[in-house]
Order: sequence, then C-alpha cells, then structure tokens
Amino acid sequence: ALSGGDQSGAAVTTLKGATAVTGNRGLDGGRSLVNEGTLTWSTGSFNLNNSNLAGSGSLLNAAGATFLLQGNSPSSIFASSFGSTDTGAGAAFTNAGTLRKAGSNTTDTTTISVPFTQTGALDVQTGILSLNGSSNLGGTVGIAGGAELQLSGGSHAVGGVGALAAGGELQLSSGTVSLGATGNGLGGIVRLQGGTLDLGAAQTVLAGGSYVQAGGSLRGAAQTVAGSPNQQRRRQEGAAGNHHTGGTAGTGRRRRQCGQS
Repeated sequence: ALSGGDQSGAAVTTLKGATAVTGNRGLDGGRSLVNEGTLTWSTGSFNLNNSNLAGSGSLLNAAGATFLLQGNSPSSIFASSFGSTDTGAGAAFTNAGTLRKAGSNTTDTTTISVPFTQTGALDVQTGILSLNGSSNLGGTVGIAGGAELQLSGGSHAVGGVGALAAGGELQLSSGTVSLGATGNGLGGIVRLQGGTLDLGAAQTVLAGGSYVQAGGSLRGAAQTVAGSPNQQRRRQEGAAGNHHTGGTAGTGRRRRQCGQS
C-alpha cells in the first residue's frame, strides 16, 4: 500500500500485485512509478515534480495492468514548477493498460494536468475525468452514460476509436482537439464550449446523441448529426459539409466560412 510520502532518484518502482493508494505522494528527480498489477487510487493526489530536484517524475500503467480511479476522492495528477530550471515539463503519465474512473458520483472530478499518452484503454464509467494538459489518445476511449470526459488546454490527439454512450458527454473547452479515427460511436453529447475541434476524419453523432456548440471552432472533415444539434455561437471552417438529420436549435451568431455548407 502507498499512503503518502515521496520517491525520488533516477530509478523505477514497480508494482506487480494489487496496490491500494491513498493520501498525497510525490515523484521527482527522474523517478518512475510503474504499475503492472491492479492499482486502486481512492484519495489524494500525485505531484510529479514535488521538489526542486533536477528532473521530474512519471507514471506508467503497463500493458495488461489496471489503474483504477475509485470513488470521489482521487483528486489530481500534476507537476509543480520551481522556476526556469525545474518547471516540471518532463512529468508524464503513460497508459498502456486500462485507466478506469469508477464508483464516484456524477459531479466528482479527477484531473490529469501532465502530458498523458495512451496506447491502451481509457474507460470513464462515472463522474468527470478532466485532461487539461496535452494528450495523445490512441487505443480505445469509452465514456459511459452519465459520465464525462473533459479535454482542455494544450493539444489533444484522439486517434483511438471512441465509444460515447447515450447520456455520456465529451466536452471540449479550450486548446485543440483532433479526432483522427473513423468508426467513433458518438451516441452521447459532444459539447464544444471553446477552442478548436479538428475533424481529421468524417464523424457521425448517432441518433441518440447530440452536438452542442456554444463557442469555439469546428474545422476539417464532414460531420453528420443524426441526433439533436444545438448551435449557439459557432465558427466552422473547411470545404467539408455538416449534415443535420435531426431537429436543430440555433441562437446567437453563426458564421460559415471557407466553403462550409
């Protein structure tokens, strides 16, 4: 069990069995924490640059492993800055296994503020998971009904096939989010609050879902909305078409640019 404290030094701590994680902990000075079993994080935070030692810390959830954000109290993974020579820029979280948020209420938020890279599976079953640093989401991304994935700040490349269940929400509020894969099952709410949503491949919001744009810019490939689009204030760019086959509610000023139909 890990219930607090910190680890530092250019070495690796490997967890091979079931590990319970509580309290606040730090990783710094090139230290890596590798989970190869089932890690259940239920309270506290991870600071991946918790001192003025040179270098930062990192987290790796290995292939076949599970990193569980359990309940209402896993708060954040972040990196402190100690000035120009120790900003925490080297901190990182890599998921090659399964990262799952579960067992929380609908408003509970866990925030990952360090660069996040995934080749495994991201599974948001309950509550809100907020990625507000840059991310590269390969593998698969699943958002259950009543759960929410928030992407903000920096750039987010979503290359993996996504499954957004009815009642689930993908919210984009700042930065740039690129959806590059075809075959995304967008059956819930896709909400563009701000920033840029760049469609690298054609996307369809299914009949049970909805597309809500209150701000920001949509650009790139074609978008088909079979559910309910709600357009409040939007900018759309590119020669691709946007097709709405459900009802449309529109308020505010709408801008069509560069060949949008």
